[in-house]
Amino acid sequence: MARDFEKPVVRVVDETPPTPQEIVRLTSEGGTVTRTVPLPVPSTMTRLEPGERATEDKRTHEPDYEALAENEVIQVPLEETWDNEERESKPLPWGWFVLLGATIAGGAVWSLANLQSNKATPEAARSEDLRTLDQEVRERQEAEATVNRIMESVQTYCEADSVEKLTKVVRHPERVRPLMEQWYQQHPLKVTRFLALDLFQPVTLENRGSFWMVSCSVEGDQKRHLLIEVGDGGMARVDWETEVCYQPMDWDQYAKTRPQGSMDFRLRVEPDRFYSHEFSDSRRWACFRLSTLKGDQVLFGYVERASKEGQKLIEFLALNGNRESAVVLRISTPTDLKSPKGVVIEKLMSARWTYVEPPDT
Repeated sequence: MARDFEKPVVRVVDETPPTPQEIVRLTSEGGTVTRTVPLPVPSTMTRLEPGERATEDKRTHEPDYEALAENEVIQVPLEETWDNEERESKPLPWGWFVLLGATIAGGAVWSLANLQSNKATPEAARSEDLRTLDQEVRERQEAEATVNRIMESVQTYCEADSVEKLTKVVRHPERVRPLMEQWYQQHPLKVTRFLALDLFQPVTLENRGSFWMVSCSVEGDQKRHLLIEVGDGGMARVDWETEVCYQPMDWDQYAKTRPQGSMDFRLRVEPDRFYSHEFSDSRRWACFRLSTLKGDQVLFGYVERASKEGQKLIEFLALNGNRESAVVLRISTPTDLKSPKGVVIEKLMSARWTYVEPPDT
């Protein structure tokens, strides 16, 4: 604490009133202010001095903070003493040490128990790893066997010089053999020597993952693109109809002659608005433009909108954005047909050029 100041002592001074000074007037000559009497010199100022400080406490009021700050520096802030007083008033919390020790002991017991119960874990993990490894090995072996079977079938197919040899490695051999015999009467059978597989890619058709797209190199710097199906027995068979784009007759010839009877053609189809002759009623008939991969002629197929097959074809093209789509259609030419470019669409046989299942099954 700062030492107390004694009450200031007042000295007795002469109280005789001073003689009033003569009033001096300021004059102005030529714009300059002057005075005739000089300014008086002020007398020496007298400062009040405190008397001797007493040791006992005789203060009547506390000095201001500024006065205390001039004489002393506060060594320790008051806030730092609060924690000391609290520590002195409270005992050491031994219960927390007990709780901490119990927690550590419990963790140690749990670890020992868990280690005891998991003694067989490394062995179980090793067994699981072995099972996974065995499964991977089996899958790899099956994949290699599938590739080998496909390669053998492709080689046999490319190097076959007769329908009899082709029948052994083609899909739906009973149904396709008569088609091949008819086809090769007008198209020579190509015999090529197989060299290597260039492309081997799985294809999913109608939720069936048993199809593969294969591109192979053959003698003469040529390529052959084949669709393969691997059956349940592991036999790999080539889709012959897709490779040759089989048609019951030449499309351009059919467009010119339009013979009687129903025929299944692999066509490109898209919606059209060519309504004429007996198909002029657009509310009754739906019109489609028909073309083929290798043909030049264009026909227009008509189907009744309200029929089951009409709705099926309309919905299929709508799902495909009404773009040109590859399909197999069964078409016919009525005997009394007057439309020069019109045919009747009887049935959508396949929504692609490949039969996933044999037709009419």
